[in-house]
Amino acid sequence: MKIFKCIGNEEEKIPQELFQDLSFTYREANEDSEGMIALAKALQLIKGGFCTLPFCNTVEAEAFGCEIKFDAQAGNRVQSYPIHAQGDIEHLRDIDFSQGRIARVLEGVNRLSAQGEKVCLNILGPISISNLIMESKLFYRTYRKNPEIIESLLKRIENNIIHYMQQGIKMGADILSYSDPTGTMDILGPKFYQEVSGPSTYRILKGAEQNLEGALLHICGKTSTSLEKIGVVKKKTLDTAGNPYWEKLQQLPRENQGVKFIGHWCMKSGSSRKNLTQLILEENK
Repeated sequence: MKIFKCIGNEEEKIPQELFQDLSFTYREANEDSEGMIALAKALQLIKGGFCTLPFCNTVEAEAFGCEIKFDAQAGNRVQSYPIHAQGDIEHLRDIDFSQGRIARVLEGVNRLSAQGEKVCLNILGPISISNLIMESKLFYRTYRKNPEIIESLLKRIENNIIHYMQQGIKMGADILSYSDPTGTMDILGPKFYQEVSGPSTYRILKGAEQNLEGALLHICGKTSTSLEKIGVVKKKTLDTAGNPYWEKLQQLPRENQGVKFIGHWCMKSGSSRKNLTQLILEENK
């Protein structure tokens, strides 16, 4: 099968005119839970679907020690890394989910859920996080020379991602949207994906599987088709009511209590009539 072709931007720009109506600046909407809630609701009114947090892919990296530059035009990006050399990797600290922007994201999820909103929490995958907390050339050079160091790093990141998912569900997220945009087969090539990136995501999904508590885990189409390509998931088409795509997702938990993973499509597809694709993890992979 072919790797899914992305039909949306990995990081969508926020219409700047929104901030004229909100009493928050761009930075406050990224850092302050009140601002996050206001912006999530405003975007949901425009696009429909879920109130989605966070608005960029730097939250996990920041929680691992990166400094972030907030930029309304170009998008938020890493300004400095916590890892500058191979020797720094073993000193990477675990995420403290009670501090910083990641804590305020979780607070925003909790408050939106308490207000009766359908909430989606965006989750970034391990290869993409790795390439935010250090230069990519350092990551791949270390893997070539000392693969065990990168394997240990990825397992630490995986454990933190699983914990983040659990915290999001505890705070009331209805759906977790998982993507690893720099960690798919079309980016990395079949060998590295099959040996490193694919198994890393598989371990995350396996670790999350028994703790979803009725929430759905939506896997980005590029990631899910990469996983199917290496044989660690199988698919099943679900004949689901609702249009557009997000409406199908919102209705699914009531119709299919046993479904945990959905993929092979894009959460940002607002008008698709496509049926949902359930993903089932293969055992002993």
